[in-house]
Amino acid sequence: MKTKAIIRTMKAHFLFLAALAVLSAACRRDPLPTPSPRLTATVEAPTKGFYDSGGNFCWHHGDALSFWSDWGFFQAGFYEGADGTTDSYFSVDPYSMQNARTLCFFPHIPGQPYDEATRQLTLCLPDQYTTEWSDRMLLPLAGWLTTRKGDFYTSLKHVGGAVLVPVQNLPEGRKNIFLVADKRIAGEFPLDLSKLGTDGCKAVADNKIHDNLDRIRISYVQIGAIQECSFCFPVPTGEYRLGVEVWIDGKPYWSQPIGSHINRIGRGTILRMPAVLVEPPVKSAEP
Repeated sequence: MKTKAIIRTMKAHFLFLAALAVLSAACRRDPLPTPSPRLTATVEAPTKGFYDSGGNFCWHHGDALSFWSDWGFFQAGFYEGADGTTDSYFSVDPYSMQNARTLCFFPHIPGQPYDEATRQLTLCLPDQYTTEWSDRMLLPLAGWLTTRKGDFYTSLKHVGGAVLVPVQNLPEGRKNIFLVADKRIAGEFPLDLSKLGTDGCKAVADNKIHDNLDRIRISYVQIGAIQECSFCFPVPTGEYRLGVEVWIDGKPYWSQPIGSHINRIGRGTILRMPAVLVEPPVKSAEP
């Protein structure tokens, strides 16, 4: 009987300790979550990014900014708002942003050389893009990166321009649309960021044409026939003549100059060209 009494006492003791543990857990407050830092980006007009039918330019879901670090340009974060808005908050990785220094850039283009001491950036404008959004804008932008109370801020300035070309009657198949110029419009362009926000800091088209850098290709992943869509080509500033080529399934299909006059593209300019109508190539008569 004595043994049974001891067992009952031990059970009661364990139940009491368990009840204390539950009560303690219920009363203990969870620590407040630490807010994640975010990056606020403002852009001088016209705003980059997504072109809608009303002629507005704003951020597109998934747009990525990059910042300068010890390892070169590093992707800072993504815009997580709705498409077609001007809300400029970007999510950022707090561990990656610990190495963020001085400069922020859009779009994220890895491999761009930058000299912090002289503030000289070599802008690398790609000669090809792949997109499923024909109206997406990727105007090159640069801005100084600052911090305040754990968050990051940048005021982005244009360092180039863009050409917007409406294309009608695209046939079925894999589509490559080329913007062709009489000057070099892709490759490396030096920028003096000590003059950021002025015409002293912009990429300028030149006559140093090599490796087909007088053309920019957009690979459009929509396979079916397209009645009309607009394509935006990021370009340096300058004065040059333009043309359009369309390749279908890897083969030349159609080409045409865009007007006969010289086109002037300034810093932050989106040059809207007249629509071009893609016509099937004329087949030669068989003997």
